Amino acid sequence: MLGKSGLEIVIAALLIGWTTDVLDGPIARKDPNWRKNLIGDSDFLIDVALVVSILCYLTFSGFVSSRLALIYFLVASLFVFRYRSQAVTMAFMAPVDAFIIYVAWRDSNLWGWAIILWIIVILLFDWHRFTQVVDNFIQGMGEILSRGRNDNTLLNTINSWLSLPGGIDYR
Repeated sequence: MLGKSGLEIVIAALLIGWTTDVLDGPIARKDPNWRKNLIGDSDFLIDVALVVSILCYLTFSGFVSSRLALIYFLVASLFVFRYRSQAVTMAFMAPVDAFIIYVAWRDSNLWGWAIILWIIVILLFDWHRFTQVVDNFIQGMGEILSRGRNDNTLLNTINSWLSLPGGIDYR
């Protein structure tokens, strides 16, 4: 186990993983035959595995309590399996990515700057792809919300959690 002393190694590996994730699409699109392959078909699953790995590292290294990580993972899993949506999965992946950025910034300022610089460079070179991902996320969440209007099960469950004694209802 690397522990907290391995943060720089983990951040370097994370930056390499993020970079390969960004580059694989443009490389695949250069194929004149547009052949499908296992890596291309598994791209999002690989992204999820990377985020789960980050959560495991943060937990086993003591940056996050194991109880909090377990609860987060179980809630995320319930929502992902309930909605089977890439947008929902992304909504649970984002806080883990944000937290590793925060930890890098807090505990290894140099690597925190490296991540910020990496993000800026990627956004400068591929802003169009970033906006596509955000648009797809918003569209996916919109579809879930519109489906939810027809299926009040989740709304009723959340409402029951938020109801206070005496009939006061905070929605």
